[in-house]
Amino acid sequence: MLIKRLNYQKALKIYKRLIDEHPDNDLAKNALVRAKAYLDNSYLLCLIDSPLNDIRSFARIALLSNYVKENNISAVSEMYDIISRDFPGSPDEAHALFSMIMLNLNNGQHHSYLDIMQTKFPDMELTLHTRELLGEKVDWETFRKKSLSNEQNNNAMPNKFMLHQNFPNPFNPLTTIEFDLPEMADISLIIYDINGREIVKLISASAPAGYIIKLYGIVWTNTVIMLQAA
Repeated sequence: MLIKRLNYQKALKIYKRLIDEHPDNDLAKNALVRAKAYLDNSYLLCLIDSPLNDIRSFARIALLSNYVKENNISAVSEMYDIISRDFPGSPDEAHALFSMIMLNLNNGQHHSYLDIMQTKFPDMELTLHTRELLGEKVDWETFRKKSLSNEQNNNAMPNKFMLHQNFPNPFNPLTTIEFDLPEMADISLIIYDINGREIVKLISASAPAGYIIKLYGIVWTNTVIMLQAA
């Protein structure tokens, strides 16, 4: 147990240093993804003042996730008010709405936030996942066909490799992982814990160029998972 704690503290220290010293580099983004579940609220609040939009957005979403885990409805409500005022129509607002829905399930007030979510983000995957979590049957096949059709109509291919943040996050038991491939490549999609130990390999195969979307049901006990593609 002591070794686990020391490894965890060492890993977290390295990730924080990468974030602080390379904020405009992919190193910072990768470190944020890996350490997200372990970053405390005070540190995330500092990141919200970052000069970089990506870092600020990540910090806001991570804070929302922490507050949901803590069942801190007042903090989530305050963040929702700020985000909906300052960042309307953004993915941050969609995550804030998702958080408000999750924390208002017991009092029945989640319906009003779901209505806002469906009005402002009708075709967003997070909205569909939220509806499904609430017991609604979602036509995923139609959604996938529509997404593929839109990509083909845009006639655009990704110009760089990118692994996107999974949606929804937090999730139980399903999450969607999306990544972009500018060319055909051999890929691996692997789940690690914060100490870098491999938990499970989801993909190890050759994939064509394009926008790849995968839906997974992932079960774990006391292990916080992180996603990494290589």
